[in-house]
Amino acid sequence: MEELVEVSNSKNFASQGFTYLKKLVFEADRARLQLHITLIDETEKQNDWIINAENVFGFKNFDSGNLMPYLKINIYENHPLLKIMESPEIQCMIIGVPDNKFEFLGKFYQLLQNDIGSWKKLEDFFWNTQNLFGEKEIPESFKGLMTEESDAEYITLPKILLDPFRRLCESENLQVQIDGEYESDYKNMKVLIFGNEMICPDDYCLNQPYIIAEKFTTEKKSNG
Repeated sequence: MEELVEVSNSKNFASQGFTYLKKLVFEADRARLQLHITLIDETEKQNDWIINAENVFGFKNFDSGNLMPYLKINIYENHPLLKIMESPEIQCMIIGVPDNKFEFLGKFYQLLQNDIGSWKKLEDFFWNTQNLFGEKEIPESFKGLMTEESDAEYITLPKILLDPFRRLCESENLQVQIDGEYESDYKNMKVLIFGNEMICPDDYCLNQPYIIAEKFTTEKKSNG
């Protein structure tokens, strides 16, 4: 793995190289992923590599054969993606209505940028913003059974976002009540990112291809 990281981060390759995805094979039942890529350097020399990932948690943004401009490969053991994944999940009830729903959502969007580099999106938490904090119609069969708390909104947060989210809600005169906490089963994971710091740092999301897994190995297939 070290050689591939070193080659993809070399000065000449970073400025004049190309990275292409040839094939992606994911075995869901075995949580294994195999990535076939081709690196072409500044002399047009081509090398084919296979990246093997074991105990895969997830992967994203391998939607095109051309991985440009994300050609630098790096592996991290400390990254916002890992903090989110390894964090306990907190189920919260939000009581109250903000003066301006869209200002509240804008501030929450900014919170996601500042605290976790936008590796989770607004829609991951509030999928139906049109009806958020709106009056809810209670089905006839439930009338008389549901309390005023039925008008509350619910959200599940990684614990690392609980304190900043609580501060945001307090500034909007909203109350946050914790309903439950669920521990994560994932530890000792790593994230492999195809990035380019000229576009954005690796700890900020701008649709870089990435894989989260416990172990990564590589095979160098050919030299041309």
